[in-house]
Amino acid sequence: MWENNMYRLLIKTHAVTGMKYLCKTVKEDYLSYKGSGKYWKKHLKKYGNKVETELLYETVCLEEFNRVCLEYSSRYNVAESEEWANLIPENGLDGGNRWEFLDENRQEKVRTIQSEKYKGISRPIEHCKAISDGRGNMSKEDKEKRKLKLLETRSTKNYDNVWVKMSNERKGSLNPAAKAVEIDGVRYHSISDAMVALNLPRHKIGYRIKSNKFPTYRSIE
Repeated sequence: MWENNMYRLLIKTHAVTGMKYLCKTVKEDYLSYKGSGKYWKKHLKKYGNKVETELLYETVCLEEFNRVCLEYSSRYNVAESEEWANLIPENGLDGGNRWEFLDENRQEKVRTIQSEKYKGISRPIEHCKAISDGRGNMSKEDKEKRKLKLLETRSTKNYDNVWVKMSNERKGSLNPAAKAVEIDGVRYHSISDAMVALNLPRHKIGYRIKSNKFPTYRSIE
């Protein structure tokens, strides 16, 4: 079914902010593809959908596509550069549900390419676990407060206002589940506090904490 698909690697550049996003699609009308990255979608929501699209590469071979995607991710340093919205390197596979259509030998080759070039890159499951662990550190009293606020949301259906209220009440040092971080020898109560002090987006700080390339960025348990 997927063998005849044309895999396309794109660079999306926001016309207003200049923010770039490296992404892939199998859509024939690739110009209409907006991109699915979490940080990129948030950027579009805030600044609008006026975007320029550049087609970098296209092929029907998924294994070759994976190799080229990793090369461009490395060349542009998309996961670390503040000019790019990518949270992790684009590998041509994640989110596309194409992995199951590769035979075992080709899967092993792709694993080898990824493990050699991007050791230590976090996966979405780790992000979900971090969220779960953070809530697990909340006190019984804080959990009960959160439960009551969620009930308030459901009963009033005033989702937007309640969500803003909850978010503001739990920002930075006000969040009892927040984990402290240390960056360049300075301790911050949370990543949110570090974002404000360093003027860096959350995904960049989170990536650097998990990456071995930034030894001065670390999470404090």
